[in-house]
Amino acid sequence: MPRSVLLFSGPWADVPLDSLAAKASAWGYQGFELCCWGDHLEVQRGLSDDSYAPARLDLLARHDLHAPVIANHKVGQAVSDVIDRRHQSLLPDYVWGDGTPAGVQERAAEFQRAGVPVRVSRLIGVDAGATT
Repeated sequence: MPRSVLLFSGPWADVPLDSLAAKASAWGYQGFELCCWGDHLEVQRGLSDDSYAPARLDLLARHDLHAPVIANHKVGQAVSDVIDRRHQSLLPDYVWGDGTPAGVQERAAEFQRAGVPVRVSRLIGVDAGATT
């Protein structure tokens, strides 16, 4: 079985997924390793909004793309990083919280333990997750 050629969406997280999907399709990619930041895959929204995952799938399908892998590097890395101010711009507010290093690490670890990225990835049919 041939493997899909995927684009990691993380470097373009400031580009709306619909715009990036159009470009990726035109560039010849078959799908994404879809990052969990920017508007590419909002994991909290995926758990709270039943229409979110189907809408993401539809958006990708309109461009003949799929997302067999999600990337949760930023939150995963915060589990064991030495946390400082630089992390604030990288992490979602619900992980950053008050910015205390121990609190950031605990919230990141709880997010991972709760399987939030895995639960959302299943909603969009993802085969694998990538976490630092």
